[in-house]
Amino acid sequence: MEGPSLHRLLRTQFHCPVELHTSDLDKRCDCAVGNFDQHGMFLMAEQLPVGAVVHVKICAHHAAELDGLVRFSGANGTSITFSKVTPAQHHEIDELIEEFTPGEILAS
Repeated sequence: MEGPSLHRLLRTQFHCPVELHTSDLDKRCDCAVGNFDQHGMFLMAEQLPVGAVVHVKICAHHAAELDGLVRFSGANGTSITFSKVTPAQHHEIDELIEEFTPGEILAS
């Protein structure tokens, strides 16, 4: 029997530490809140310059490190598109999605 398809889940919410590194900034958010999928993330309340290249580390039970580009930054948060995601990083994201998705959703 095939397991749940995590690709059906459009975006997954998270609440965990996140590290952000740009050419001008090194910041750790101990209680970051936002959502993510295989293509990018939205991080509430972090303002970064639009167009900045950013290295993101999501620090949960499972961790993922990805490079991205800031696409939007405003009063409500920052949108980052991941770039050049390797198969290993896709696997890390899948593990994070499973970690943050409630079991009753995964069982459906």
